[in-house]
Amino acid sequence: CRWISEDCMTFVQREIKRGNKYDALIFDPPAFGRGGKGKVWKLDKDMLPLVQSFPHLLSSQPHFVLLSCHDPNWPAEKLQELIKAQLPAGRVQSGRMVLPAVEIGGSSLPLGSFVRWQPLR
Repeated sequence: CRWISEDCMTFVQREIKRGNKYDALIFDPPAFGRGGKGKVWKLDKDMLPLVQSFPHLLSSQPHFVLLSCHDPNWPAEKLQELIKAQLPAGRVQSGRMVLPAVEIGGSSLPLGSFVRWQPLR
């Protein structure tokens, strides 16, 4: 298990170039971010290239892909469509992430959406 905290696309492109493969992928990209050398990450622009890289990063016997998103413009249904279009047939689960209210009458806090893909076996 490795925890990587660096520019997402730089890491992904380097791993693909090196031929490194992973049994599981977990991505939690920001809606917006600035990297080194003036790089800018924008979810609407960069999410598709990120997800298109997943098949190149997965091993021949992958276990799962988990992708979360904290932008209201990327609901669970949109994430699910994107994953289904880029990965082989598999079991796909998606949903909303919500922090429930702790007080009676309190409001729940929406945290975003997720999608999880597992290969058919």
